[in-house]
Amino acid sequence: MKRILSVFVSGLMICTLVACLGQEGRASATADEAHGLPLSDMRVKITSMGHTATFRLYDTVAAKEFFNQLPLRLDLTRFRDAQWVFYPPEKLRVTAREGYHDGKKGELSYYAPWGDVFMLYKDSHAGDEMHRLGITVTGIARGKSLGLGFLQLNHVFRSLNKKSCPKRTDSFNLTSEVPNQGGNMFPLNVNGTKRQVDVDPGTPLLWVLRDNLGITSVKYTCGIGECGMCTVLIDGEARRSCVEYVEDVQGKDITTIEGLPDNHPVKVAWIEKQVPQCGYCQPGIMLQTVAFLSQEPNPSEAQINEVMDNVICRCGSYPRIKKAIMLAAELTAKQGG
Repeated sequence: MKRILSVFVSGLMICTLVACLGQEGRASATADEAHGLPLSDMRVKITSMGHTATFRLYDTVAAKEFFNQLPLRLDLTRFRDAQWVFYPPEKLRVTAREGYHDGKKGELSYYAPWGDVFMLYKDSHAGDEMHRLGITVTGIARGKSLGLGFLQLNHVFRSLNKKSCPKRTDSFNLTSEVPNQGGNMFPLNVNGTKRQVDVDPGTPLLWVLRDNLGITSVKYTCGIGECGMCTVLIDGEARRSCVEYVEDVQGKDITTIEGLPDNHPVKVAWIEKQVPQCGYCQPGIMLQTVAFLSQEPNPSEAQINEVMDNVICRCGSYPRIKKAIMLAAELTAKQGG
C-alpha cells in the first residue's frame, strides 16, 4: 500500500510540474510578444529614490500614447500593498485585447476609469478590468523585493518595495529609453582587472559586482544609499554602489575590499583592534575609511565621528572602529602616506 501511495504521489508531482511548465511557456511566449500582445522597441525608465526600473512597452495604441507623454515628473503612491501608482497627464485609449484581471509581478498596466498607470510588485487579482502597457526588462527582484533594473527575473534593483521605501508617497522621474542596438557590454576596471559585463545600463553597480562578478563582500541592506554597507571606491572616492549605475562607472577604477593589499594600514588596523563582530558592514566601513584618510590623513576625533555618522554598524562596534581609524592614520603616516 505504501508503495502504491508513493507511486501515486510521485505521479501527481510530475503532472503538477508539467502543468506549471506548460503555463510558464504560454505566459512567456516569444521574445517579441507577451500575454498574446506584440512587444515594441519602446522602453520606459522609471527612477525613484535613487533606483531605476526599465519596462518594455507593448505595440499598442495605449502604450504609444503613454510613451509620447514622456519625460514626466510625477508623484508615486503605493496602493493595496501590491502596486506603485502614478497618473500621467493625459488619459490613454485602450482596447479589450489588452485587458486582464490577474496581474503578474513586473507588469506595467493602466486602469482606464481612474487614468492611473501602475507597476505591480506582487501578483494581484483585479476586480475591474486592467489593461497591459508593458513588461519589466529590469527592476522586479525575485522574492519579496521589487527591484528596479533588470528583470532578468533574478535580481537587480531591489527597491520600491514597502520595506525599502518608508514613505507612502514619493516623486520619481519617467523618461523614454532608446534600446542599445549594439548590445549592453560595459567595460569595468575592478580591483585592477579589466572586466566586461552584459547588463542593462541602469543596473546598479552593487548587483553587477555581486551577481555578475561574484564579489559578495559588497553588501546590500537599504538600497537607497543611506547605510554605507555597499560602499566601494570609484576613482578613489567612497561611493554607494546601490545607487551607482553601471553605465556611469564604465572605465573608472572600482575598488572593493579585495582590492586592498593585506598590508594596507586600514586592514592591519582593523585586525589589530579586532573591530569586526558579525563583519557584515566592515568592508564598506573600511573602504569609507580609506577614502576618508586620503583626504584627512591626521583626523581629529570629531572628524572621525562625523564620517562615521554616514555608515551603520549593526553590532555597534563604533568605539573599536574609531580606534582602528586612528591607528590606520598612524600607520599611513609611518609608511609615508
